[in-house]
Amino acid sequence: TLSNPLGSQSFADFVQKILAALFTLSIPIVSIMVMVGGYYILTAAGNEENLKKGRQAITYAVIGFAVILLANGVVSLIRQLLGI
Repeated sequence: TLSNPLGSQSFADFVQKILAALFTLSIPIVSIMVMVGGYYILTAAGNEENLKKGRQAITYAVIGFAVILLANGVVSLIRQLLGI
């Protein structure tokens, strides 16, 4: 017999595990991107292009993290509504 390499019994468990892994990976990535954006802002020295890059890096990091949080919430809501 073949064992299940994913360790999940249903598709819902599989999606939940993927989202948990994405959430775990996203925390250090968001932290690094916020630091990079802050670095651009601190070293701008009047350069509007670097200031803009820094703001965009921070904004995109926060938006990406919010999307991951919303995806996790939507999956949890669907699981709760369906009783899975």
